[in-house]
Amino acid sequence: MYKSFCHFTILSTMCFSIFFGSCNTPAETNDAAVIISVNSQTNDQKIKMSELYSELEYIKLETTPESLIAQVSKVIPLDTQLLIVDKESSKILLFDVKGKFMGTVGSKGVGVGEFIEIEDVAVDKQGEKIFVLDHSGKRILIYDLKGNFANDIKIDFIAHEIEYLEDGSLACYCDYSANEAYEKNKTRPNLILLDLNSAETHPFLYTPQSISVQEVNSPFSALSSHTPQYAFLFDILTNSIYEIGQERIKRTFVLNFGDEETANQKSYVRKLEEEQLTAERIMPGASDSPQYPVITSLISCNNFLFLNAINYSTMDVYQIVYSVDDAKCIYGKAQKQFPIENDIDGVVPFAPYAAYQSRIYGVIESYQLAASEPTNSKVATFLADIEEDDNPIIVMAETKKIN
Repeated sequence: MYKSFCHFTILSTMCFSIFFGSCNTPAETNDAAVIISVNSQTNDQKIKMSELYSELEYIKLETTPESLIAQVSKVIPLDTQLLIVDKESSKILLFDVKGKFMGTVGSKGVGVGEFIEIEDVAVDKQGEKIFVLDHSGKRILIYDLKGNFANDIKIDFIAHEIEYLEDGSLACYCDYSANEAYEKNKTRPNLILLDLNSAETHPFLYTPQSISVQEVNSPFSALSSHTPQYAFLFDILTNSIYEIGQERIKRTFVLNFGDEETANQKSYVRKLEEEQLTAERIMPGASDSPQYPVITSLISCNNFLFLNAINYSTMDVYQIVYSVDDAKCIYGKAQKQFPIENDIDGVVPFAPYAAYQSRIYGVIESYQLAASEPTNSKVATFLADIEEDDNPIIVMAETKKIN
């Protein structure tokens, strides 16, 4: 297991080519950001799960013709339910905390309460509302936690991720999409806050119009709920993490993988600004793919940041866990595999998908369990009852203080 405490410094100016937007509320601030330094030149080493979690628990999602899941796109843990988004099958499914199938939310179609395409889902847990971003229909559909349709809101912009904020707004990540109605001075917003009461929109984090979504390797998850009032959003081209809330939008952290990687990152952004790159040229291993570690997902849990990154030129994979409270982190690195070792119970490792309170939630496909070597008899009995074509397994991991 490789363990390293990240060095951190303060960054007082904006890096690369992110531009602030208008003076709408909340205000964008240019305060100092904490730089989390990760040594990309270290030898391959894995993190042991016992460094991160005190215990693991597994939930078998009931498998029926109605509840069959093609691929888990998102997990949203609730007090008494698990909401599973399956974009491939255009399904939003509800299970209880034991894995029993409870029903679905909406359905694919063009009628009232139906969505054409699920782009993302968010939940107002206190208000008991589910928000579905219908990419093709350009609207937000609203349901209750039982899946009953309430109403929808038309939108005039393209977004790819949403997260609910307690002030009654949705943070909408645009992922460098061409939202012409919001363009100004050859820039476009990467974030739009949608007021759910008035349907008013407030654009922020303007980026050069010359960079398009087709030129960017989109992350698996860029938005993550931090507290009921705030969400975290990272920018894939600058490895910056922003705190999004009612009062401010602040760049809070920056991931730094070393001088060489930072230089490659700046060079890559300049190339995107100056040239029109095709998707084929930026694919992993292609001539113009990023030559530095790119953050692919961010999960915030109990004042911890869980980040995954990959260098597409070397196929080095990183898992970074940062403690916001005491500015400590540990990280692992491995080539073409997730740099985590399960030394708790021997089940195959998992990547974080979601967080709720002090728990991280992950997903393991049933067919992957054959590679497990369980060291716990209770877990071994649980695994023996699972077939390869069953629904995925949800893992609940209780986080612990980093030593």
